[in-house]
Amino acid sequence: MAYRRELLMWIAVVCALGFVLLAALQGSIPPVPQTAEDDFESIGGPGDLDFELDSDDIPDVYKQAADAKYAPVQFIEYEVQKNDNLWKIAKQFGGNADFWYTLLSVNKLKNANALRVGQKIRIPDQPGILHTVKQGETLEDIALQYDVAMQRIAGANEIHNPSQIIAGADIFVPDARITLKHQRRLEQESNVPLQFIWPARTRRITSRFGYRKHPITRRRTFHKGMDIGCGSGAPIYAAADGVVTFSGRMGGYGKLVVIRHARGFETRYAHNSRLKVRKGQRVKQGQRIANSGSTGRTNGPHLHFELLKNKKVQNPAKFLR
Repeated sequence: MAYRRELLMWIAVVCALGFVLLAALQGSIPPVPQTAEDDFESIGGPGDLDFELDSDDIPDVYKQAADAKYAPVQFIEYEVQKNDNLWKIAKQFGGNADFWYTLLSVNKLKNANALRVGQKIRIPDQPGILHTVKQGETLEDIALQYDVAMQRIAGANEIHNPSQIIAGADIFVPDARITLKHQRRLEQESNVPLQFIWPARTRRITSRFGYRKHPITRRRTFHKGMDIGCGSGAPIYAAADGVVTFSGRMGGYGKLVVIRHARGFETRYAHNSRLKVRKGQRVKQGQRIANSGSTGRTNGPHLHFELLKNKKVQNPAKFLR
């Protein structure tokens, strides 16, 4: 019996020591650290309405924009005057034709080729593009798309933290580099027709589009095109890319070239002395297609230039740049 009591006592001592050792080991184990995700959840996430960035959370790019004092874009309101067009306004305020795309994007015009007298348009004090933020888009995405420093975009729009980049908002991107595809999209959205260059070196108009007294019959007739005063043999150029649909003699037109362009446009070049293209040939804008002359019904050498859209004659002066 004495032996059993001594054995039980030692068992009890061993168990007690075991519990003491276990408690000591638990106390020495450090707490499990929070993961980065747990830490992010503790301050809120992008979908958390209570999440706000304090000054320490704002990325350096926004602070740099403020420190560098990039000038915020300023807009003026301009009232369209008589004989104004978007090209003329672009050159007046932007110094070059590229500013035309700035005006297209900023004003989101439905018909940029038909400005009305008294119509008001917004003009920024610097070239650029108005960009509408897409869902999930960041300032980095926009900067990469237009090849512009993030600080410049933030400064131009007085953006102080990322929470201001909201889907659907318009952001002005200064000195944005836009692709040809983007240019064409702006033109289509603003119902801008193809851009045509002058078909001759001179811009001297001897007879305008519209009703006039015919130089031969002296009767009041409708002049379907524009006469450009260039001497015999002067080079004549394609006003835009297209396909030659006619090259030869055609009644009162004399030696005539007709070019079909995109979007339903057609141009005609009449009274030439020599033709340099053939039917079915593709031509580029500015390519030499003929030499001016006085063939057909005319009282002297010049180029008779016509422009049609969907087979209806248009005033060429409204389309030439």
